[in-house]
Amino acid sequence: MENEMKIIIAGCGKVGQALAMTLTDSGHEVTVIDKNQEAMLTVTNSADVIGYQGDCTSITTQLEAGVKKADLLIAVAGDDEINMLACLIARKTGHTHTIARIRRPQYTDEISYIREELGLSMTINPERVAAAEMARLIQIPSALEVDTFAKGKVSLIGIRIPENSVLDNLQIKNLSRKVTSNALICVTEHNGRIIIPNGDTVLASGDKISVTLPLPDVSDFLNKIGIHAKKIKNVMIAGGGTTGFYLAERLISHKINVKIIEKDPERCEELAGLLPKAMIICGDATEKNL
Repeated sequence: MENEMKIIIAGCGKVGQALAMTLTDSGHEVTVIDKNQEAMLTVTNSADVIGYQGDCTSITTQLEAGVKKADLLIAVAGDDEINMLACLIARKTGHTHTIARIRRPQYTDEISYIREELGLSMTINPERVAAAEMARLIQIPSALEVDTFAKGKVSLIGIRIPENSVLDNLQIKNLSRKVTSNALICVTEHNGRIIIPNGDTVLASGDKISVTLPLPDVSDFLNKIGIHAKKIKNVMIAGGGTTGFYLAERLISHKINVKIIEKDPERCEELAGLLPKAMIICGDATEKNL
């Protein structure tokens, strides 16, 4: 394969295993490292990879895994500090491109500095990405899917055209006459068929459409086409883990009232300090009376 890369994955948890399978399926040469032999063998038995049992922050282990010839090291161990150190060693030892998973909220405001000082090519935070996706759907509850571009200024939303909508039986070229907005219909799905539309494409109620438009225009556009969504003002989050924290933080920034139910008293105290505008309830979210 012309663009085949030699990639080392440090950490054989669920993310490491998923990465190994995806990258080998794409034709890359993958080596995995983990202290836990059972975790390492799980990955080597499920994907065509080479496995090394050892400490990914050990220079010796990285050299044995071929860091000097590697194009990329991805550190996805369970500990942020281990991931950062593994990347630093790979960068200094093998001049390798590095990607680190850094999840802890304490590092959020410092991530640019960490990336620059450690020479990281990229940092990833799956929990923060998941929280952002949930927050977008909460903010636009009528949408089937929501994504943003241009630093959040432009939205791509997936919606289903309701009955008696102004879009029903409308040619796309007449959209601006019926609905005054900057909306651009990119894709339509009619009776299971996905269509790249043109001006002559006729929309129908029940069609799923993907629309790009400026974020501030979304609510007005939905109202004009007959989707009247009540703005969500209060959200209760069951669980105050990392994803719950990131979700609460984002919702609070959009002036949504947030309550978090968390059963660990120590975590409740921590959340109260991190999120002073949220109501923290110490208890079990599965308890009906609570």
